Amino acid sequence: MARRRELMTESLDDLDRRVVGLLQRDARMRTVRIATALKVPESTARKRLARLVERGIIQFAAVMDPLRLGFRVWAIFEITTDLDRIDEVARRVAAIPETFFVGMTTGTTDVYATAVFRDNEQLHEFKTQRLARIHGIRTVRTSTIVRVVKRRVTYGLPQLPSGEGGRRAARAGRARSAARALAPDG
Repeated sequence: MARRRELMTESLDDLDRRVVGLLQRDARMRTVRIATALKVPESTARKRLARLVERGIIQFAAVMDPLRLGFRVWAIFEITTDLDRIDEVARRVAAIPETFFVGMTTGTTDVYATAVFRDNEQLHEFKTQRLARIHGIRTVRTSTIVRVVKRRVTYGLPQLPSGEGGRRAARAGRARSAARALAPDG
């Protein structure tokens, strides 16, 4: 029986969220700049950052743009599997170097994957040779990205649930909304 990996839910306080927010804008930001921006001692910023990394909340990586590196085909694969092989299929697809995202899904497919290729011939080989060898795959629906409209590796953090940081953020949000409502169109 496969071991189930439990996902621990982490909570962030206002300072943690602000550290993450700064790093989402500039992941190379030095701790001294973080401390200055947040008006906290550098040791506090360094400890917060170390704890966020240690807990696995943030990770640092160089993210390349495959389209600028000569990969002209960005493909999406919606894979339907035998029910007793979903985990195995997902692991095997994830082990293929061309894939950069693989997730198990609900709905009409079981596994969703994305990969990049230099040309349609590589895409064809991937589908007919590499995916075809994975036992448990029933069908594969393939789409390609023809134009990227938005691609970000950052995303907004949920609002603070309660406490002073949450109340302060809510007041600031209401103040920004009121200012926008009063601003002339233009």
